[in-house]
Formats: sequence, structure tokens, C-alpha cells
Amino acid sequence: MTTEWATLDTASGKAVLTFTRHLDQPVEKVWRAITDPDHLERWFPARVSDALTPGEPLRFTMDGEDAGTGHVIVFDQLRVFAFSWDGDVLRFELIEHPHGCTLTLIHTINAAHGGVRAAARNAAGWDTCLDALVTIANGEQPAPAGEMLTVIESYIERFGLGYGTVTESADGHSSTIVFDRDLVWRPIESAWELLTGAQNITEGDIAPARAVCHDLTPGRVIAATAPLILELDCPGADTVRWKFTAEADEGHRVILTHMVHDTRLLPDLLAAWHIHLDHFFTELLDGTQNSRDAQAGKLREEYTARLAGATISR
Repeated sequence: MTTEWATLDTASGKAVLTFTRHLDQPVEKVWRAITDPDHLERWFPARVSDALTPGEPLRFTMDGEDAGTGHVIVFDQLRVFAFSWDGDVLRFELIEHPHGCTLTLIHTINAAHGGVRAAARNAAGWDTCLDALVTIANGEQPAPAGEMLTVIESYIERFGLGYGTVTESADGHSSTIVFDRDLVWRPIESAWELLTGAQNITEGDIAPARAVCHDLTPGRVIAATAPLILELDCPGADTVRWKFTAEADEGHRVILTHMVHDTRLLPDLLAAWHIHLDHFFTELLDGTQNSRDAQAGKLREEYTARLAGATISR
């Protein structure tokens, strides 16, 4: 796992990831690695057409297939190479120092590509690419890319992407918990199968166990449209809704909402759903369960503080 973690910020409503790597290699060598297509394709996720002039178009391919277009934004010899890629912007900056150079990659993620929600998978992917770049620059052969789940989960936690939010109804009689999680391109059919236990779920059935967090008793299914929507009732006239979406650019996601009438339960329910979705995410990606249940108390305290310190949106 990387020890040079990316940072996540926002600029003009867009997610901005920043990566830094220190290389014991001359700036000229690293410059070739990030600008020469023959060098670039050894570590970059796509083949990039040769273009060195601002405004000049770029074409990206993966395994010979079209992977988008862009254009050169900045080409400042040995200093800055920036370009667009289907609406995202990648900016490579080099600073020379006596023992080599420092490389900074700044990736601005277009909202149409998932924005902040997609930051964890993008960060994990770039860590893999940049680690390969450093290895190649050192004259070594990079190891094959491994499973990135652990790194993705670490970034979800570091960036706070696993937290839910609360929206209060206009009449003030209920609040709705909302979790919006990226599914890292896993097929929504697989997510539906995991949620339902591969059972044929119809209106009026008892809700599948995975559809509720451990603080809830499964109620009846109100609506089921495989593999997109599962809605169920819960004690206290509450309702829970799972919605899966799959967009070619934005990615695959799950949006979990829980309408709650007894708002005193919000911290407990937020913590319970947080852990439940962590389990769901891990099992969907690699078939195993994580063990974050021990963090329930800490999460409950965090959500209590968040609810006390912030105005719930309406």
C-alpha cells in the first residue's frame, strides 16, 4: 500500500486529487516518461498520441480501442505538461532538486465522471500508475497491478466518502438518511444479486436480510424493480430504498435512503448503515466481509457531533 497518500480538495465544485512523488532521477528523464508516448504507455493507463503544442488534439487508446479525446493545455519544457481527457484535466509538474526531482500530478475530475464520489477509485488507480512510473525510472520492472480494494477502502476513509447525510422534510415530521456510494464499476446486476441473495423478490415479500442494517427488523417489500430499485417498509412507518445506477461515464453507484420519523435514532442508524454499506461494498468487490463493527461506537459519536454541529438540510 502506498505511503504517499493523495489529497482531495474541491475547486469550482470539481474534485481535485493531488499526488506527489520524489524521484532520484534527473528531471530530463522523468520529463520523457510523462511526455514521450513510448515512455508514457509503460505506466499510463492509456496510449496517448504525440502532441506537444497547446491546443493540439490528443487521442487516447486502450488495447487498440478508442478511449477518448482531449487536447494539450500547457507544454512548458521540463516544468509542466497539462492536458484534458474527456473533460477531466491532468497536470504534471516537475521541480528539479540536487538529488533528482519532485513530480506532482493534479487530477481534476469532471462531475460527469463521478466527481468527489469517484475520488477513491481514481486515487487508488493513480497510485498504482505512479508507483509503476517510479519503479521504471529506477530501471526496474514494475510488478503486475494487484487488487486495489484495500487502497480504495483506505481512501474512502481518508476522504470521508463513506459518511451519510441527513435531509429534513419540509414539514419537519421526518428526516431522510442518504448514503451515495461508488461501486467501482461492479455490475449492478451483481450488486442486486448480493442484496437479494439471488432470490426473486416481489412486492409483499419479507425484505431480504441484506436490505436492512442490524438495528432494523426487515419489513415488507413495497417495490422491486430488478436490478434498479428495492423499497421496503420498516417499524415506525419508516421506509428504506436502495437504488442502483450505471452510467458509462459517471460510473456505477448505490444510493441508500432511509426515511426516519424518530429523529432520536439518527446517530445510531447512521452508524449502522455506514458499517452495513462498508460490508456490502467489500463483499461486492472481493467476496469477503470486513470487520468494522467494532467502530460502531466511534461512528455513533462522530454522527452525533456532525448532527449537533451542522444544520440539517431541507
